[in-house]
Amino acid sequence: MRIGDRHRIGEAEFEVTQPRVTCYRVGMRLNEPRMAFLLVAHHRPGFYLRVIAEGQVRACDRITRTRTGRGSLTVADTDALLYLPASGFRTRPHCVPPWA
Repeated sequence: MRIGDRHRIGEAEFEVTQPRVTCYRVGMRLNEPRMAFLLVAHHRPGFYLRVIAEGQVRACDRITRTRTGRGSLTVADTDALLYLPASGFRTRPHCVPPWA
């Protein structure tokens, strides 16, 4: 899953915007205090979607990618840059900010 990917679900279309910040509440709900750490360590972030086109969505609707994001940064890469200390930020040319 890449930042900028678009998906159609039912009649609606959505775009992936960013990884979801891993929250300690997930661990509380599942009675697993290490859950936030485990999700980050195993590169399993959630993500936020923005609505491109409204429409009806049903439980069994197929999810179809309608467009691939322009960049090469995945949701997991972005999450690693935010949360993992050895993410390789400076070693990935496409991740080096213009001010570096």
